[in-house]
Amino acid sequence: MFSKYGYGFLESLLFFSPVWSGETDLARRLKGKTVLITDASFGIGECLVEELAKTGAH
Repeated sequence: MFSKYGYGFLESLLFFSPVWSGETDLARRLKGKTVLITDASFGIGECLVEELAKTGAH
């Protein structure tokens, strides 16, 4: 979803591991957890909601 706004630095920090392409440490830590993101109706907040949901966060 970040591609909608262009590949960004935030996306690379959150979702891509420089060591291997498997599940990132962040994804493992958030799986099954509840994440609160304010102002998630558009822009970066909307993208974060979609990407974090893919990792298993609620």
